Amino acid sequence: MSVRVRPSAPEYKEVRIQSDMITLKCPNCGAESKLSFVEKDYVGPRRCWKCHEFFTIKIENNELKSCEPLSQEEFERQQEIEALKAKFKKPSSD
Repeated sequence: MSVRVRPSAPEYKEVRIQSDMITLKCPNCGAESKLSFVEKDYVGPRRCWKCHEFFTIKIENNELKSCEPLSQEEFERQQEIEALKAKFKKPSSD
């Protein structure tokens, strides 16, 4: 995948982003899905496209380390926590 970056007015640069695909198998129904992340590490919820069950995945260095079932209540609690973190996150001084 390539993305155009505009560093200055008339000049465009093409930047290559390496996207490693991860195959994920739903722990409930076994449906496979392919994922790609910008970062090499990720911990968070996912929802199966087929059975709509929630689960938590942990990816380290573009490798799936764990995939655990997650209840609707736990998913909602995690979403609330993330919303609070985003609300109180200090803006970066770039």
